Amino acid sequence: MTTDTDEIAALSRQLQELRGRVAQLGVRIDTENGDGKILVLAAQVKKLNDKLSALSHRVDDVLAPKVAQVQAPSWLGLGADDYAAQLAALCTWVDGHLRQEYPGYRLADCWASHREALWELATIWAEWKRIYDPPVIDDQVPERDLNAALRWHRDYLPSVLARLDKSIPCDLAGCQLVIRQAQAPEHPS
Repeated sequence: MTTDTDEIAALSRQLQELRGRVAQLGVRIDTENGDGKILVLAAQVKKLNDKLSALSHRVDDVLAPKVAQVQAPSWLGLGADDYAAQLAALCTWVDGHLRQEYPGYRLADCWASHREALWELATIWAEWKRIYDPPVIDDQVPERDLNAALRWHRDYLPSVLARLDKSIPCDLAGCQLVIRQAQAPEHPS
């Protein structure tokens, strides 16, 4: 792996040097432009410079430290033990972080009984973990993405909690889901 990384790093340096040479050539062409053929050549040099730039970015992406991806949560097909463990972890985050740090948002106490809440809260928790608690790989702590954090606070958190506030019509009288299920007539077998 180190040999590959070293070779890619050397290639990246060579690309940077080549980009510099192409840019210098473009400047020379611009200053020595005496006939139309040079304009065509200048356009070709610009295209080449653009391609080198794109290739250089791809090489940089390969060299960037690899960060383990946080998986999107799923509630489908979980056995009872896995479901309980996933729910317990989500409850810990909701009660220990979300409710503590964002007390101005309303979230019904019975949220864990509502499937839409499980999906939505688990998903924004996964994104929160990706941003604020990224996994450490090879003893390297990845940088936290400010744009992602701003988007989480501006878009994800308020929209999820607003949707849940509307979709979980529970109040002091209790969980409306439980009340509806209790009031539903039993179907004859």
